[in-house]
Amino acid sequence: MRLIFFILIFLLAIFSIGEEINFRLDASDGYNRNKYIDFLRLYLRRRSAFKACKSYLTKEKGYYKLRNKNLILIYDYKHKIIKCYENRNKKRITTLDWYKQYSMETFCADNLFEETFDNICFSFNENSTYDRVAAAMQYYFKTEQIEIQKGTKIEAQKTPYLSDESLDINQATEEEITDLPGINVILAKKIIEYRDLHSGFKTVDELYKEMKIKPHFQKQLNNLICVKEYEIKDSNKSENERIIDL
Repeated sequence: MRLIFFILIFLLAIFSIGEEINFRLDASDGYNRNKYIDFLRLYLRRRSAFKACKSYLTKEKGYYKLRNKNLILIYDYKHKIIKCYENRNKKRITTLDWYKQYSMETFCADNLFEETFDNICFSFNENSTYDRVAAAMQYYFKTEQIEIQKGTKIEAQKTPYLSDESLDINQATEEEITDLPGINVILAKKIIEYRDLHSGFKTVDELYKEMKIKPHFQKQLNNLICVKEYEIKDSNKSENERIIDL
């Protein structure tokens, strides 16, 4: 009886210590624990994904390669870049760069970028086509595409934000703003909505602050954009004139 009593006391003591450790983890180390869980989740999912496409997978230092008769997919996991090449004469290339995206938290391992690659691995087989894989890359993200003609060098397509003249955020269209690095369609709409509501941005810093643009994107945007005087576009002018004429 006395032995059972001591065993119960011992178990209670262990339980109390365990609860205190868990409390401390929750209070001071919750972020690190969640990060560890995210990495574990990613590892298990990727392991299953690689098992599903093992016949087409090559692992090299710094990257993974998937290949069939239609395409070559290369994932540079060090720089977080996915490239999809059309296998026949490599006529088309689609590139997805994680660090050129906005509105995603890059500290989290279990994110849409990693999940997109894993989903491609799960469904990759001998019939996977360039168009299908490129569409999967473009579903959530902004990608860059290159078309190559026979006998020509590979050159990236020019985008508006690479012009010599800075883009005026107070007058730019949604398409022009979306072409800027780190800005997707959703953020471009928010920028236009904010500027129309507040009669334009007063400074570039106001744009960064109000739109919560990350520092590494700010560095890229500094030489590409400017802020000039905001002009109200009277889109209803012609419509009003017609009403008066009638």
